[in-house]
Amino acid sequence: LKINVHDYGAIGDGNDHSVSEWLKGGDFDRGYKSLKEIRQDYPHVRSLDDSIEWAATQAAFNAMPDGGSIEFDAGKVYVFDKTAVVEDKSFDAYMHDATIKMAADSVFNAIRVRADDIDQISYVNWHGGTFDGNKDEIDWPGSDSPDTEFILRSGNDSSVLNSDARDFRFEGDVAEHNFAAWDEHQAFGNNGLLGIQGVKDVLVEKVTLIDPISDGVVLSN
Repeated sequence: LKINVHDYGAIGDGNDHSVSEWLKGGDFDRGYKSLKEIRQDYPHVRSLDDSIEWAATQAAFNAMPDGGSIEFDAGKVYVFDKTAVVEDKSFDAYMHDATIKMAADSVFNAIRVRADDIDQISYVNWHGGTFDGNKDEIDWPGSDSPDTEFILRSGNDSSVLNSDARDFRFEGDVAEHNFAAWDEHQAFGNNGLLGIQGVKDVLVEKVTLIDPISDGVVLSN
């Protein structure tokens, strides 16, 4: 089953839209009268200021069954202000020629896939797309430290990672990762623009990374 984020209200025009625009009379009127009504369909939304693109993508991930897939439209730019989280689901993501960009003064993790037990998620295949960390518009403790466009962290030899199948293209400076800064600010949720944790078999291919605050893609056990 392939789910498109536009089925759940995504716009993808490159602007930072808030769910308040879903209210009756708003620019993207969906007939809602209050935050309470929005939360009946989008229980993860906590504020009228939350981003539409994040809210729609999180809803799509929530609706996606284990073994399903999610799709972003080519040519679209989705501006997130929060991290979309996927828990305990194997899936394919198709993001060819689409972009996820972090909103100004927001967080620096776009997508996080996680499981408490590595056996809970058999695979994640992420196909294409651009992740734009928008670092010049985001204030982060430690942002004066060197940036790392890509880092692979794997402490468990039993994890199967399709490293020879990855195809990464970098834009911007690539510097040695500052592990002291990473560890110091771990509490702030530094899990990469795309973070995948506790997955047995991971494929990430043809992903472009632009201006991440710290890590671009993080794979960990």
